[in-house]
Amino acid sequence: MSPNGDTGFASELIAITTEYADRIEQSVAFLHEAYEGYGNNGPYHGAIERVRAAESECDRYHRRVRYLLAGAEPGDFGLLGSRFYMNRTHLLGMYDSLDEVANRAEEAASNLTTMHSPHSEELFERLTRLAAASVRAAGELREALATLTRCLRTTNASETIDGHIRTVREIESEADTLRNEVVSAAFNDPEIDDPLVVRAIARSLDDVINAIEDTTDRIAVVASVEPGIPVVDPDDLSAGDGEAQRPS
Repeated sequence: MSPNGDTGFASELIAITTEYADRIEQSVAFLHEAYEGYGNNGPYHGAIERVRAAESECDRYHRRVRYLLAGAEPGDFGLLGSRFYMNRTHLLGMYDSLDEVANRAEEAASNLTTMHSPHSEELFERLTRLAAASVRAAGELREALATLTRCLRTTNASETIDGHIRTVREIESEADTLRNEVVSAAFNDPEIDDPLVVRAIARSLDDVINAIEDTTDRIAVVASVEPGIPVVDPDDLSAGDGEAQRPS
């Protein structure tokens, strides 16, 4: 252990989390690439395979971070890792939720292969916008995770994750509207003979964003019990504008 109480635990966990979040974001970007390619009558199978490969890598990151957190003894965390130790249960739930983002992205990518009937450009443009929304949400998630882990590593944190969490909630609300528009259009277009498939695809894309929102909610829970990390109230999922400060 170094003189400042650093056992290397915090640095290792932050490094793994950064790589994990980057790979999550990449998997969602590949998902968007697949839907964009399909909608433009271009190549898309390669992008689907890249989503699947990214999901497998995310599984490895998930196992590593669970082993690191669940397998460590109190003394392994060191002074700089003490806040990780105190929040270990919440963090394990957060990483489990993060893994669901990659799982849902793989499911949404695989569902694209079930689409066989003709589709209107307008309908598929909405599906592609749903996939694009998931990329935006994943970027906000990555930043929220980076901020949280940096703050947990220090005792005088002053960064905020409030904006990232609120943005994800706004994106999720927009995605719900898009999903409903896609489903309505599918069931009212006589040229589409498999509206149930379209509905399943729209729901699976929305599920990616829901999983991202679930993860940011878990981030909010961790931040809410730590001083110096301004965040929306985790129990107020419809919080308005303005930064929610926890009572002193």
